[in-house]
Amino acid sequence: TEILKARRFVEKPDESTAREYVDAGHYYWNAGMFVWSVSSIRRALASFTPALHAMALEIEPCIGTPQFETRLREVYEPLERISIDYAVMEKSDNILMARGKFAWGDVGTWTAIENHFEADAAGNTIVGRAETVDSGNNIVVSEGRVTALLGVDDLVVVHAEHATLICTRDRAEDIKQLVAQLKDAGHEDVL
Repeated sequence: TEILKARRFVEKPDESTAREYVDAGHYYWNAGMFVWSVSSIRRALASFTPALHAMALEIEPCIGTPQFETRLREVYEPLERISIDYAVMEKSDNILMARGKFAWGDVGTWTAIENHFEADAAGNTIVGRAETVDSGNNIVVSEGRVTALLGVDDLVVVHAEHATLICTRDRAEDIKQLVAQLKDAGHEDVL
């Protein structure tokens, strides 16, 4: 593996900038994997996101105690919602990167599951326990109980402990809207 010093980290460039990067041929794509020492990330948080650094210091004494979950929620919820990419990586000037050639898939969507599990003869990708009859091209994730599909196609069905999601495959990217609605309705316990 070749280790290189990154000149700059750019999170989600606009389309024209992304095209420039691809056309130039000498930019690298970040697979979203970061490795750092505790001291290094603490210094970065203190420099670039003081509120997050203060939160980390505040909850540290609670780690491993029964108060941890409650204290974490109290301190974390008011913080600005920002990814580590924008909060730290775009501002850092000490980034090393490992150049690699490997298959990679974004498992940030339910439809990505089919890239990691084998489908049955009807094109159904099943993780957990499910049975299908006259159903095809579905993605089913079923924790703990059997989920049965009859005569349906092109669905994403996720059955978890506290909630069940059913949507068409073409709407799977819109789940953020549903999550926001669930939060607004006070159903945060299912997320």
